[in-house]
Amino acid sequence: MLPQFVARNTMLVAAVQDPSLRVLAAGRAGAGGLHVAAAERSLVELDRVARALTRYGMHVVQGPVAGLASEVADRYWA
Repeated sequence: MLPQFVARNTMLVAAVQDPSLRVLAAGRAGAGGLHVAAAERSLVELDRVARALTRYGMHVVQGPVAGLASEVADRYWA
């Protein structure tokens, strides 16, 4: 059902990114191994979901809260 819906409609998914997640994943936050691993796993999952949505024909916009609204508007009007 999703492919038919996306074929007739423009789907835009917006997700706010937490900048501290990348800092944790890089091990720069002084966090322990468990926190680093959890942050890395979260980033992998976010990327996996974004790629899956894109394969279905959806537009995915991810970014920090400060600029997300303008990115969504830009993508919508593009």
